[in-house]
Amino acid sequence: MKKKKVLTMALGFLLTAVMAMPSVAFAETWGSGDSEKEKGSDVIVDYEPGEPGGGYDNPERINSIRFKSGELAPFTFYNAEDEIGGRELDSIGKPRLAYAQLEDWVQVATKIYSSMSQIGGSGLSGVTWDGPTAQPGVQGGNGYTLTGENAVNAGDYEARATLEDGYRYWEDGVMVKARSIPYAIAPAKVEIPAARKLTYNGNQQTGVAATPGSVVKNNAQVNAGAYTATAELQSKENYRWNDGTTADKSIKWSIDKADTPFTVNGKTAKVKYKKLKKKIQRVKQSRVLTVSKAQGTVAYRKISVGSKKTNKKYGRKISINSSNGNVTVKRGLKKGTYKVKVEVSDGGNNNYNGSTRTVTFKIKVK
Repeated sequence: MKKKKVLTMALGFLLTAVMAMPSVAFAETWGSGDSEKEKGSDVIVDYEPGEPGGGYDNPERINSIRFKSGELAPFTFYNAEDEIGGRELDSIGKPRLAYAQLEDWVQVATKIYSSMSQIGGSGLSGVTWDGPTAQPGVQGGNGYTLTGENAVNAGDYEARATLEDGYRYWEDGVMVKARSIPYAIAPAKVEIPAARKLTYNGNQQTGVAATPGSVVKNNAQVNAGAYTATAELQSKENYRWNDGTTADKSIKWSIDKADTPFTVNGKTAKVKYKKLKKKIQRVKQSRVLTVSKAQGTVAYRKISVGSKKTNKKYGRKISINSSNGNVTVKRGLKKGTYKVKVEVSDGGNNNYNGSTRTVTFKIKVK
């Protein structure tokens, strides 16, 4: 067995030998016995010299090619005595180099190094589904062709990468013509719909609006009340809620009651003193009060009649019916105008809150 030496070609030497090849940086290194000294090389060729004095110009055997990363090219060169020389690759991809000149095996090394730097070897990262059109999951490049690199729906896929003519090795050293490259398209994130604050207005209102990528059911009502909407993803294959789940969401929402719009205004009703002397006089609610837009049951309550002094003296002479608002004026009330302060309440209903108004009407005795 001849003594083994380690050689790394100089950059200038490579450029001269393989002008048509991609540029690869080489640095010259010679071995002395077991002592080796590297000078930042990208490719290191381990060879055995041929005839005495032949050196690297006439190697008998190229044992291996090692790249700067430390990876070995996935082959072993044949011994010159066992194979016919030439630059071609045999059926299993091993370069045949017999009594080859420097440029012969530099070209092979450069070809391998070039092909190994031209494949991504993995799926694109961060690919998210963005609609029913094909989108790439694997990036194309030089030295190979892709099939199956596009997908329509989110999911896990495999593309097929095939080396073009002239390339035999992938960047990870695998020596196959074609290989599978897995990739994934992540489902798009969908914001979970949220309930809105609503107040009854007499129209249909949407309490939970759908977000892009979702569908919401039972989300619109007219009347005040508490409700539950159901939010669904448009596609459980292509979408995920922003909490990472796909299950339907139950969302509570409500329409609050509105304040009642009812109004009350006081009026002046006349009572003839001559009739009042004889008997009690009754005055209908409509003559003393104008009540409109009440939403529920209306109730009436007298607060006072005139000033504190007047109320003490004549307060019992004027009363109001709590349910219908009719006014009763009793005998003994002197001529004059009496201001009657009352409280009128609207009880409200399912859509309106109850409310109370305080107003004053007048009874004029003449």
